[in-house]
Amino acid sequence: MADSARVWPAMLRDAPWITGERARAYAFGLIGAYLTLAIIGVIQGIWLIRQDGDFVEGDFIAYWSAGRMAMEGRAAAAYDWAAHHAVQVAAVGHEFEGFFAWHNPPGFFFAAVPFALLPYIPAWLLFVVVTGALYVAGFVRVLPVRGAWMLALAAPASFLCMIAGQLGFLIAALMAAWLVLLDRRPVLAGAALGLLTIKPQFGVLFPLLLIGTGRWRVFGAAAGMTLLLALAAGLAFGWDSWSAFIASFTGETVGLLRRGGSDWAKLQSLYASFQRITGIEGLAMTLHAICALAIAGIVLWLWRMPASIGVRGASAIAGGFLMTPYAYIYDATVVVLAAAFLAREALARGALPWERLGLVVAAALPVTHFVIGSFATPAAMLLILALAIRRARGVGWMPPAQPLPRASSASILASAWRSRPSSSRDCSSRITSIFSCSREMSASARRLTW
Repeated sequence: MADSARVWPAMLRDAPWITGERARAYAFGLIGAYLTLAIIGVIQGIWLIRQDGDFVEGDFIAYWSAGRMAMEGRAAAAYDWAAHHAVQVAAVGHEFEGFFAWHNPPGFFFAAVPFALLPYIPAWLLFVVVTGALYVAGFVRVLPVRGAWMLALAAPASFLCMIAGQLGFLIAALMAAWLVLLDRRPVLAGAALGLLTIKPQFGVLFPLLLIGTGRWRVFGAAAGMTLLLALAAGLAFGWDSWSAFIASFTGETVGLLRRGGSDWAKLQSLYASFQRITGIEGLAMTLHAICALAIAGIVLWLWRMPASIGVRGASAIAGGFLMTPYAYIYDATVVVLAAAFLAREALARGALPWERLGLVVAAALPVTHFVIGSFATPAAMLLILALAIRRARGVGWMPPAQPLPRASSASILASAWRSRPSSSRDCSSRITSIFSCSREMSASARRLTW
């Protein structure tokens, strides 16, 4: 009994059972389960095509119908919910309740129009494939280990994003791009950040981080891309599309947020959590603002320290998500991306106690929104932020690990025997040194290949 009491805490603290091989196996199983559920959904007529032959209305229809209206020269009308809804009804073949509104700035018409050239269902599937591929490509750059693509797609939020046909994959891909390229290709990083204005609520924190750390080239490139996108959208789709967007955003969109969106359980923000606790809108928004300011200060503090890319990436994503009052469950794809930044550090420097378990819990938490509602994803992001702070206070201040020299193992080992030993004792000592070096290299290789 005493041995069991000591073993179980250690099993949770160090989580030696969370290995790369098992993670890949579980991920493969989850992806198979998601595909099975999708096929069952099609057969039962609850996803893509109904049993009567009409199409199922999903979130993607907001983008497809807006693209169609832009192609017809009616881009500004996409922000008229009634006109937008009429196009959607014609597309799916039946009337339905509610709205799949177009909340995005006019710049996103450039992405919506190409998919609107196709029929609704093929466009939906292609949209998921293209944005999912971009997400996987970004994830693999963050966590370059074998089977990383499976880990990206196995996250529950990935399945929810795929079923809805939402922007979660694309947002995660752009976040991965600007954070990975931040110091190596600042202009490209800024361009990726500028493209994030397709969902401007997630970009509140990032300019502050760039200004606070003096990354002016990235800031300038992001501002330039934002301005270029705005001007191009005005020229291509009419300047009235911008006035329609602003009127819709300050009217219907804000009103939708105050009503909890389409479902309070799907709205994943601190504001929604406080609203459900207090039931008072003004108090909930005040508490959200206070927390957002505190989170911004914490993340900026982390970025101003010589922290690693893993700490910066995870904290920026978590902070950016927590600061917006308007985030849905399909946006939770960025949770697993933030976890990947910290997993990158754990593989390179060694996992801290409770870190492995914490990352797995954070990645799985969004699916619990079916039970705990609006608290699920904010709890996951708070956990990610806490793990980032803890790693920064522990090993995060250390400079980035230097890459191994580009030399073969044989040349490294042979360097220990370049000179002839002067005695048998020297020979024995040199052999011992070589075997010690070999053991250290093997341990490092196992840690890096996970």
